[in-house]
Amino acid sequence: RGGTGSRRRRRPTSVSAPARAPLAAPAATPSSGLRKITPISRPQKLPPAAPAAGLLPGVESDSVREFGLHPRVGELWFWQWLVVAVVVSLPGVIAGLVSGRWLLALLSILVGTLVLRLSIQYHRRALQRFYCALLPDGLRIRRGVWWQVETFVPRVRIQHTDVTQGPLARHYGMATLKVHTAGTQQAEIQVEGLPHADALALRDLLLGREGHDAL
Repeated sequence: RGGTGSRRRRRPTSVSAPARAPLAAPAATPSSGLRKITPISRPQKLPPAAPAAGLLPGVESDSVREFGLHPRVGELWFWQWLVVAVVVSLPGVIAGLVSGRWLLALLSILVGTLVLRLSIQYHRRALQRFYCALLPDGLRIRRGVWWQVETFVPRVRIQHTDVTQGPLARHYGMATLKVHTAGTQQAEIQVEGLPHADALALRDLLLGREGHDAL
């Protein structure tokens, strides 16, 4: 051993290695010979497509030609029923004014207004529920509000057709198609409020004169 001047040997300090995170256990994998089978859902049977509105079952839409009423037919009906409302209320108004009974005159005006209002609502629904279509074997018409009436006119029973116009209908470009039939309960069927061009075209199609100039 040396003196105080001798150097002392230092013991090497041990450095601890950083702790390693424990390895995760390998995930369990399915066996190579087994596969997960996904059940296959059975295809659902779709319901048969419903025919277009107004068409008969078994009738193709390509062979059907529909005809609607004139867009301004409601305006024509308004003026017609306005005349009816005036005729209904005018006698009571005149009698009430002459006799001095204002209540009678007022009541007559209210009755005329009610008639006009109900007629507007009625014809609005009639316009929505009207249906007219030319089928390969005849003409089908459905109309009515509270009681719907459906009429079918076979081509073989059509004798002749007429297209008529009154003063107001001519002003609005409308016409009435009259179909005269044989051997049926209704010898004459009228379709009012059609556009004039459609009425002429429908007349020619019913008589097999498609492509001829309408006179």
